[in-house]
Amino acid sequence: MSAELPVIAIGFAGATAALAGSLAILGLLFRGVAGPLWWAAGGAILVLVAFCWRWGEPGGWLAFLRNPLFVASLLVQGVGFMRFAGGRGRREVTTIACLVLVLVGNQILLPLGADVRSVITNASLGGAAGLAASLAWGVGVERGQLAARLAGVLAGAAACAFAMRVVVALVGAPLAQAIYDNTVTWIFIVGVEFVFVLWLVCLVALAAGAAAEAARRALARERAEGSHDRLTGALNWRGFYEAADSAFAEAVARDQPMALIILDIDHFHAIVIADGRDTADRLLVALMTLIGAELRGDDLVARLGVDELALLLVATNDIVAVAMAERLSQGVAELDWPALGLAHPATVSMGIAERRIEDPTFHAVERRARSALVAAKQGGRARIETT
Repeated sequence: MSAELPVIAIGFAGATAALAGSLAILGLLFRGVAGPLWWAAGGAILVLVAFCWRWGEPGGWLAFLRNPLFVASLLVQGVGFMRFAGGRGRREVTTIACLVLVLVGNQILLPLGADVRSVITNASLGGAAGLAASLAWGVGVERGQLAARLAGVLAGAAACAFAMRVVVALVGAPLAQAIYDNTVTWIFIVGVEFVFVLWLVCLVALAAGAAAEAARRALARERAEGSHDRLTGALNWRGFYEAADSAFAEAVARDQPMALIILDIDHFHAIVIADGRDTADRLLVALMTLIGAELRGDDLVARLGVDELALLLVATNDIVAVAMAERLSQGVAELDWPALGLAHPATVSMGIAERRIEDPTFHAVERRARSALVAAKQGGRARIETT
């Protein structure tokens, strides 16, 4: 069995290094994703642990390093889980950091016997692995990550193994002699390194999943920005016409009414010149807040131009639309103009059109609403017109 040790050692070291390298690549490619870079650092430390465990002679400096390095690896990975979970797990990470100091102090500073050192070492290792298991499992349950839950199970298994060694050491001979037999110790080391490899597999899967999730969020954000106005958060003209065509087709299929309000801020360019662009932007945002309070779940609101807004009201006739327009006009009149930075109150003009049976497309409704808006402007502004 001992003759096979170098071959197995090379296999474990190679697998561990490959997985740690995969983590490092993922971490570097997706720096914006909280976690992978820390897991990569922890994986790299595990490579050193595997090397020390395989080639460290009893009492040598490599044998000394393996235990603090193992807990340090769990500490770094714990920071990755904490960041991945959005800050939860600070207590676990702090405790693992304390256990690193306990291990170093136990193996360097304290004048203790070998048996006592062994108990402290294995208790520290087991405690750190248990805390890492709790953190990984919590993240897996909270975020629905199977890889994190599996990592928690593996760390829990390692914690149980270290705890068993503590129990055996406390029981004493002859059980202690059996458990620390060279063959049993060899099997224990191989088992722990096997857990190392599976643990890193889970971290690679978790990092890849986190990167994929971040890519999906970025794509969704890019699509949202492509169809929404950045200032007001409303749909832009592209997003509005796509959604409006779908809403029109659905209204026709269900034979439901649909009303469109096109709203324009009166003398908007004069406001920009007199009070500044920032003030004009605040006015637009305040107006959008008033509109948002009126809209229902399926209604649409869009910013079609610099000062032109559109409200598409589904399952709504022009009578209800006029009532909403009147409330909006009253809300604009009651705005706190000095707080917005306006020297004079602003007004809005609105044109309203309801879908008719003979309308072939949404654009027919839009043309009538625009005609009504023009009539409101020509009629003296601060008016509501329907057609």
